[in-house]
Amino acid sequence: MSGTKTLATVTSAEKGLLCDFSACPFGGYGGSKSCTNGTTVKAKASQAACTGDATWTKCGSVAVSDYVACQIKINADPCNALATMSSDAACAPLKSCIFGQ
Repeated sequence: MSGTKTLATVTSAEKGLLCDFSACPFGGYGGSKSCTNGTTVKAKASQAACTGDATWTKCGSVAVSDYVACQIKINADPCNALATMSSDAACAPLKSCIFGQ
């Protein structure tokens, strides 16, 4: 994928690859991870559930490189995904379109 692509311009196959990457820390689609604070975080149930998510349209202007940078941070510690999304500079472009901030 070109670094100049946006989420709105990725092909269906590329979107699937990005979704696969986001499911990795959970052992794949439908997987979950138990966190030390007693909560459980889960991956999307399937690639279709991921590729059909409204974020692809809502955040269509976000560069793929920004999406990947944020996803790398989230994948490193999925139990703290919300904190990472809220405070990590790598996630600022996604935070802005997802949460409107």
